[in-house]
Order: sequence, then C-alpha cells, then structure tokens
Amino acid sequence: MAVEGIDTKRTFFPRNTENLRRELSIPPENKVILNVAQFSHVRKGSQYYLEAARKLEKHADISFVHVGFDTNKSICPKNFIPVSYVKDQDELAAYYSLADLFVCTSFADTLPNTCLEAMACGARICGFNISGIPYCAPAPIGTYVEPKNVDALCEVILNTPVRNEASVKENRLFATENYEAENYYKTLIQVGRGLKQ
Repeated sequence: MAVEGIDTKRTFFPRNTENLRRELSIPPENKVILNVAQFSHVRKGSQYYLEAARKLEKHADISFVHVGFDTNKSICPKNFIPVSYVKDQDELAAYYSLADLFVCTSFADTLPNTCLEAMACGARICGFNISGIPYCAPAPIGTYVEPKNVDALCEVILNTPVRNEASVKENRLFATENYEAENYYKTLIQVGRGLKQ
C-alpha cells in the first residue's frame, strides 16, 4: 500500500503527448525512457540513469528524458533531454504519458509516488531492487535490478516494448486498483475502525 494515495481520476491519467513530443524534438518512432527526480540529490541515483543513457547513446531510436535536471547540461549525451522542475501536475502527467518506461534509480524511497503516477499514466516501471521500490508493481508492469547495476538497467531499457493500448490499459488498471486515493483513504478508515474494536 502506498504511503499516500494518488489521484488517478483527475490528474494522473494518460494524456495526448503529440505536442510535448514535438517540443522535445523526439522522433515519433523513438522509445522514450523517463526519470523524474532532483538530479543533484545523490540518493535519487540519477547519475546511474545518465550513465545508462551514455551506454545506449548509439541506439538512435531511444530518447532519455530527465525531469528535475538542476545541473550543467554540458554533461548530457545527445540522447538525453534535460528538463528543469515541472510544478504543474497536468504537465507532469503528460511527461509520464510520453514514457514507455519510467526508471526510478532512488536508493531511499519506501514506495515512490513517481512510480505510481507513471503507472497511472500508462507507463511500465523499472528501478533498483532496494527499499520499497520492488513492491510498487509485479512483472511485467515492474522490473527491478541490482542497485547500481547500469548494465542490467540498460538490458531492461532495451527489452521494454513501446507502449501500446493494451499495455497502457494494464499498467493503469494496476495503479487505479491499488493506489487510487479514494480507495486508499477508505482502506485507512476501515483499518482505523478495526483497531478501535
């Protein structure tokens, strides 16, 4: 169960991403890999995401997008699109909707909301097998690799299919059934009532 529920009805749901893809100059045939975290925060592990992009730079059909990039852009390879902070939740949902795979390289999250939000917008997720991250979702929705193992992360990225109607539906259904805020709060109330008895 999530630390808090997410709004899968009014905020985190699949969006039309044609304009965003065009703004970011991502070819329509490219697979999109996404990370959302403060890049300079060491425990978020974004340096491993950047390293994966570098290792896969020869794959011209894969685009890496990082939201929350707060470092010098000169370190980015050509397949890596740095985006600063996105405060607007609808805009953030569009980024999630763009992703074929959401990558969480954090070392410190018990159950990261970014993973849950990405799933609600139709993306598969991948992360390090550490803390609460592997509890976010089962395979094939979620895939988890040894912490700091960039080669294993690259393998998941290469083998993840481009999102389609069926995968979006499967990923979103799991998120809504397990993490929708209204259901979460109802469960909390039921647990609370049970403790009083």
